[in-house]
Amino acid sequence: MNAINQEPQIELEVGFDRNLIWQRGSSVRYLLAELQAPPVPNSTGSERRGVNLSIVIDASGSMQGERLEAAKQAAIGVIERLSDRDCLSVVSFAEDVQTHVASKTMNTGGRSQAIAEVSGLFARGCTNLADGWLTGAEHVASQIEGLPGAQNHVVLLSDGHANQGITDAQELAGIAGEIYARGVATSTVGIGNGYSPLQLQAIAEAGGGRMHDAETIDEIIEVVLSEMGELGRVVAEQVEFELRLPTGIELETLGTTVIRREGDR
Repeated sequence: MNAINQEPQIELEVGFDRNLIWQRGSSVRYLLAELQAPPVPNSTGSERRGVNLSIVIDASGSMQGERLEAAKQAAIGVIERLSDRDCLSVVSFAEDVQTHVASKTMNTGGRSQAIAEVSGLFARGCTNLADGWLTGAEHVASQIEGLPGAQNHVVLLSDGHANQGITDAQELAGIAGEIYARGVATSTVGIGNGYSPLQLQAIAEAGGGRMHDAETIDEIIEVVLSEMGELGRVVAEQVEFELRLPTGIELETLGTTVIRREGDR
């Protein structure tokens, strides 16, 4: 666990769904671990941490119309709230990947340029989600050393219908875990009614971020701005939870959470 500014005291509560295990074996029990971060003192906007952010927007054909417009308006809503302590990249993807803003400081000129670039996005073909996301992550990673103390994050806006490049959820989760280990987290926003959550959930769970579900423009703007607000109040990151297993007990994780196995741990 990497603490921010001071060592936080995280509360841990663990419990099984049932208290007994059948002695002959073949029992399945669910273990829930809840970790609660300490409260963060109220702070003004000038005191928040800087953000090294990449907004990655799905501009494939399935996003045409209201979905792409919602993603664009959410991105613009975030850009308008950034300041000159923040660094932004904007990437869009279809079957191709385009970088519209590359690691630019969000002063007045930077914000104006970024808003103009996002406003001009249009739908254009198939969906290479993996390459678009990875390009956004590369922009963030390239600025880590030059922006010490900043929160390094990718926000991926998509309906999730990936059909080119890497599409396997487990493979995407493995890559997301590696990127997160380098210090770059990823959150995803599933856009529209009927979006495909498989790849988006895998990336967010393994990538140290969150997956959000939003349909309308207002909902998408709300969840993305909430995500951005939380980035300025992080008290701990890369938290690890360790289990030591008795002989005869096998462990499986639900979802795509990244795990490591070492002996009985």
